[in-house]
Amino acid sequence: LFEGVIAVDPHMHINYVNSQATKFLNLTEKELIGKPFTITNQPVCEELLNNCQRQEQVLTSSIQIQKSFIDLVASPKKDNTGAIL
Repeated sequence: LFEGVIAVDPHMHINYVNSQATKFLNLTEKELIGKPFTITNQPVCEELLNNCQRQEQVLTSSIQIQKSFIDLVASPKKDNTGAIL
């Protein structure tokens, strides 16, 4: 069990990523910070983050990668300053 965490600003630019998320995405922190979320190639996650910010509420989903299921939780940040996945 691991928790990958990615935070984005209101414009969907990545401003935080933990080491588990970098391993999952196979990208380095340097490759991710300041870049648009689209760099992750994770359209389900991107849609969840966008909807979370637009609806201003916590949203959940799941994806399957190979034989693993991943639970996703997107939460809006205070004062419309972005979201956390």
